[in-house]
Amino acid sequence: MTPVTEPLESFKVIDTAYPEHFFSVMRAFRPNLLGFSPAAAGGEWSARVHVIHCGEIRIAVQETAGYCFSGTSDSAFFSTMLRGHVEITRRTRSKAPAPGTVMPHIHDHVSLRVGAGYQGVALSCSHEVLGRAIGAFMPDNPALVIRGVEADPDRYDFSAYRRNILSLHQLIGAGEMLLLDEARYRQEAGDILLLSLAQALAGGLADGPTPRAMRYFGRAIEFIDAHFAEDIRIAAIAEAAGCSIRLLQNLFRLIEGRTIVQHITARRLAHARSLLLDHAAGHSVTSAALDSGFSHFGLFARRYRAAFGELPSAARSAPRVPRPGG
Repeated sequence: MTPVTEPLESFKVIDTAYPEHFFSVMRAFRPNLLGFSPAAAGGEWSARVHVIHCGEIRIAVQETAGYCFSGTSDSAFFSTMLRGHVEITRRTRSKAPAPGTVMPHIHDHVSLRVGAGYQGVALSCSHEVLGRAIGAFMPDNPALVIRGVEADPDRYDFSAYRRNILSLHQLIGAGEMLLLDEARYRQEAGDILLLSLAQALAGGLADGPTPRAMRYFGRAIEFIDAHFAEDIRIAAIAEAAGCSIRLLQNLFRLIEGRTIVQHITARRLAHARSLLLDHAAGHSVTSAALDSGFSHFGLFARRYRAAFGELPSAARSAPRVPRPGG
């Protein structure tokens, strides 16, 4: 009899006391798992699973009683135990990793024995998806990296990936699921985890934001340049960029070393200064401030002086620089 497989929705929370229900979700979570042979531990049994399905990337956060299974997968699967005990048997060698250890299982037969009280996070994707992510950091031959993980998983630095895993777990574990109920935030969570994993596997050869993140940043800058004189909201900037507010704030700190608000303020001040120095246009301090998005004139004057070392009125009354031939 063919086992029933639970349909995998884009976001799902499952509480169950039936092992077969839990294992049906796991089959959907790892669709390329072959020879899946699960068994639950005896006695009282329960499982709670959060599943996020982001295109070809799947993320699961689970708390379960003990169980075991064996199988061979031709997909990429990385699990991180946060609490409990796991025994992994691979090629007749058994290992019990410490909490926080990232455990890769790529195109390999593996047997897992999970102890009661297990809590962990897992990411699953196809070889092709993982290869594309690694290609963002090491474009020569991602297949070599994947084979290297199979041969020696302990030589890779998973610290950034583990930090992102823990952040995701805190977000979901705290019950703040509304954010991940929007498709673009689910996709972003998958991208962040996959790219930080790829960076670990590629040896961290590339530093700085990914090409996708630079596109977010570029769209944000274009939106700010077009609307800085308005009552601009960070949520509107993030929506125009196509990413979350948190990711965008991190990008501005990483790329410019300042916040979005600080960038907007600097953009407004630069525009106000250009208006005041254009004597032919005849802008007053008040009109230059209003045209640049400032409504509090005292605050405008203080920020202008902090940025340029003089009051706005000094710029307006500065001697006019003669133009060539004029």
